[in-house]
Amino acid sequence: MPAAPPNSRRGLRILFAEDSREFAQVLVHILQAAGYTVRHAPDGLEAWEQLFPAVDSYDLLITDNRMPGLGGIELVERARHAGFAGRIIVYTSGLSAVEHQRYSAERVDAIVSKAGDPFALPTIVDAFFPE
Repeated sequence: MPAAPPNSRRGLRILFAEDSREFAQVLVHILQAAGYTVRHAPDGLEAWEQLFPAVDSYDLLITDNRMPGLGGIELVERARHAGFAGRIIVYTSGLSAVEHQRYSAERVDAIVSKAGDPFALPTIVDAFFPE
């Protein structure tokens, strides 16, 4: 991955897995405007291919829960078992109790509702990576 641009917040590297192209474009733009370096993967499988084998290439994984091919839970499980020590935010429309439990078992840092304000996402990220 290329070096972070000079205006990037602390060089924070984010991998964002989201299958809705329009939604992803908006969120990537919001995060980049906030100063983060963001790479988008249109599904969990592509996110996994970007993350593995260099699990230290990213500081934060933001993932949707339901995606074709490889869902968020499976992506998070693979990432953690491969040694990804970064923060993880699940950005989703909703979870079942079982899904919530599985994410908790994999040490997910936050579960954020897509129903909330998408412009608040940089503030949520900032909370995990204070200056």
